[in-house]
Amino acid sequence: MGQKQSGQRKLRFGRSLMSRYIILILAAVLFVPVVLPIISVIYIVVVNNTKSNQAAPYGDVTRISNLWSSEAEKLAGASDEKVSTQLKQFHARYPKSSMYHVNASGETVFILGGEEVALSKSASSDGTTATTLKQTLDSGKMVETRIPVRWNANNTVQFMKEASYRDPLTVVAFVGGDEADKGQGFMVMEVPRSLLQKTQNNWPLELLYLGIVMIIIFLIFIIMSILFFARIRKRLIRLQTAMITTGNEGIPLPVDIRRSDEIGQLEESFNQMVYQLSDSRDREREEEQFRKRLIAGLSHDLRTPLTVIRGHMHALNKEALSEQGVRSLHRMEAKMEDLGGSLTTCYPIICLRAGNIH
Repeated sequence: MGQKQSGQRKLRFGRSLMSRYIILILAAVLFVPVVLPIISVIYIVVVNNTKSNQAAPYGDVTRISNLWSSEAEKLAGASDEKVSTQLKQFHARYPKSSMYHVNASGETVFILGGEEVALSKSASSDGTTATTLKQTLDSGKMVETRIPVRWNANNTVQFMKEASYRDPLTVVAFVGGDEADKGQGFMVMEVPRSLLQKTQNNWPLELLYLGIVMIIIFLIFIIMSILFFARIRKRLIRLQTAMITTGNEGIPLPVDIRRSDEIGQLEESFNQMVYQLSDSRDREREEEQFRKRLIAGLSHDLRTPLTVIRGHMHALNKEALSEQGVRSLHRMEAKMEDLGGSLTTCYPIICLRAGNIH
């Protein structure tokens, strides 16, 4: 029948079904406020940065503008030669960009074109010489930037108007930093917009990605819940089957306890009940055997004195008795015959049930 277990083990909360169910509920409650921001951050950091590194080697507009302003701030108080040297070093990091420096007198003292930019000299409408930067964009469009030898108010204003929307991106910074002229002129950087991260709004695609990820996580949550309750149902059905399935003695067999949770405690209680029923059945069997042996022994022991009494009564029949004595003797003989007949009838049955007749 198996080894009997005494008492019931104390259930730890960490192993209980309630703790697992609470975890599922917390996962459901915290799904939107916790998982959604995490997914958003992962998408922004991983997806956007990956796309940025692959398609935008120079970063975005904000990054390149901040870098150019930072370089200009470092050149505070530097000479024109120092500015030119620093711009050459900076150009080595961004070889596809064009750079030029205009000093405090409005003279263009340094021009450095990009790898795919052609430089040419041409005469301006005012009779001065200008440098033209020519490059072909990814769209196939040819663009030109005219850089005068000496800047005046007209060409400066015209240049600033075009710089706000044209391709390539034009970034202007005063040498020495800040937004005011510190008497060192300004420097310009031109970067093809194809090398920069586009700021277009991809919210439909991003929303689709987030929706797909949320659906996947929600399906995982549903599957985990189904598996959780399916496992509980399977264990309950196994326990129910054990309750209605009896052994050779008509008593259910004990079940194996696989987990120390609420169902495990129920299985342990069921096993305790089975052990108690088995012990009770053994005690009943022993009591029945004792009762049968007792009755069989009494029946056997009563036959001997009855035989002796019959012998004495038979001897009394030969004696001279009064009429009253004869009637009493006959009555005693009748009762003895009845008792003897009952013992004769019951004794074989009692002995047969007790297993004494072969």
